[in-house]
Amino acid sequence: MRLVSAFAALLACAGTVLAADGYPEHPVRIIVPFGAGGSLSVLALSMGNQLGEHWGQQPVIDSRPGAGGNIGTEEVARSAPDGYTLLFTTQSLAANATLEPSPHFDPVRSFDPIALVGMGQNVLVVPSSSPFKTLKDLVDFAKAHPGELNAASVGIGSTSYLATELFKSVAQIDALLVPYNGAAPASTDVVAGRISFWVTTLGSVLPNIRNEQMRGLAITGEHRAADLPDVPTFAEAGYPNMRANAWFALFAPATTPKQVVSQLNSDVNQALTVDSVRQRFKALSVEPAGGTPDALGNLLRDEIATWKGLFDKTGAANK
Repeated sequence: MRLVSAFAALLACAGTVLAADGYPEHPVRIIVPFGAGGSLSVLALSMGNQLGEHWGQQPVIDSRPGAGGNIGTEEVARSAPDGYTLLFTTQSLAANATLEPSPHFDPVRSFDPIALVGMGQNVLVVPSSSPFKTLKDLVDFAKAHPGELNAASVGIGSTSYLATELFKSVAQIDALLVPYNGAAPASTDVVAGRISFWVTTLGSVLPNIRNEQMRGLAITGEHRAADLPDVPTFAEAGYPNMRANAWFALFAPATTPKQVVSQLNSDVNQALTVDSVRQRFKALSVEPAGGTPDALGNLLRDEIATWKGLFDKTGAANK
């Protein structure tokens, strides 16, 4: 599914023209390796009408879900390193190094980091009809009735999958993960009460929580979300090791010209200071990030080690 969007406003809304040679001379394709409806695609779609005004080239946001993010990611790895195909992805890139390793790319060697775009909190939600009013209610039931709960997951390697696996580990409970092709169908089944709980990005379910279709029980991060002041953090609920914030970042195929990577990084950082962009991120409960390509590369390597440690402990990679 191809979605024309203005995510590239992130790359240009500060009004900078990329590279002295006129890059981009034709539309840039930004591949999103998960389905529409989640925070990843919503971030892209939220950029709206700013592309033509600020960059002068209409980018194409190309949603390529499948294989826990590997299908779209592989396509970027195979693409020409000319700056015209980019990857906008999540920590799935790090987790899949252990969970779903691809023979077609290496998460470190196959990509040039551009910039960390944003960080978002994950929230554990239940249907509004659920008997669970607190996280303790859910955990107590899961321990007393092993295997009876199920949890939504937007595919192996997705943010929801990773956060749920971590929660199961720190809470020492079991639950059947039900895979979905995107956040929209997962949300439908949670609202309908067919799913016991879902750990997902706050931006994906905040409207459902506000409309009282879902109930938030706990949220990741050091502080409560401003949008959900009554929902405790996992640490407050007794699980300080539930550290699973979502991150969103931009990568290019390896050996992309340094000038292009540098210019893209500069424009991302400039864009993230613009009030209108920050307001859009705030509406999605995502904190603008930014930083250097090296910082993103270090984050990626640290995350690979973190998720490998979890999967080695739980055996999730062998399931």
